[in-house]
Amino acid sequence: MLLRLLGLQALGSLAATLPPRAARAATLLVLVLANTIPLWAVATGRWGAGDVLVVFWLENVAVGVWTLVRIATALGALAPTRNGTPAMAFTGGGPAIALPAVVARVFFAGFFCVHYGAFTLAHGIFTWRLAHRLGTTGSVGGYLLVLLALVASHGVATAVYWFARGERLTTGPQQAMAQPYGRVVVLHVVVLGSAFLLARDGGGTIDAGGPVAGATAVLPAVALVVLKTLVDSGLHLRAHRATDAPVPVPVA
Repeated sequence: MLLRLLGLQALGSLAATLPPRAARAATLLVLVLANTIPLWAVATGRWGAGDVLVVFWLENVAVGVWTLVRIATALGALAPTRNGTPAMAFTGGGPAIALPAVVARVFFAGFFCVHYGAFTLAHGIFTWRLAHRLGTTGSVGGYLLVLLALVASHGVATAVYWFARGERLTTGPQQAMAQPYGRVVVLHVVVLGSAFLLARDGGGTIDAGGPVAGATAVLPAVALVVLKTLVDSGLHLRAHRATDAPVPVPVA
């Protein structure tokens, strides 16, 4: 019911009719469009490099929300038991134990919330300190607008690849839980590293406090947005290159 209300099922049905390359082009276009909002904000002088970092950290929240959807709907690594109920097998070095699918999903979803939440919190503390160092001028409303755009972007990718192109048929709840870490870590190490260099070039250190003089200039902020978009696009295409294969047919 939730997926219907969000429109993911209808979008997924439409995306299933698209050729693989068309589906990749469409999702890549949505991703780039979502990143044009902060690009427009910095190009018009409304935002600086610090605001860009805040928004990119907020994207972790969007990624986490859709990862929970994937954990809850993953069908891979599940096998029917004698009574027909789908289950997931755990070995743990001993005899295999079959856990009901709903128990496995709840367990991995709960573990993901705790682990990913702690990761996001620690990452956020560093990000906000660095953003304060670079200088922020954005409003809460502006941040929320970009966050909604990023949520929509990841939602479209989830509908196209996860549901329409059948990624959930070959991915188990545990695999779905681990998927976002590689992309998030690589992406934010690149962006945060670049922002740190900007702060150092502006003079002083992160602990010095106060915005760096001139760090809110347009060029550094635009450079961060463009860098993030390029890296994100490359990771996006790499993560979904296997979807060029025919859509798997679910077994009744």
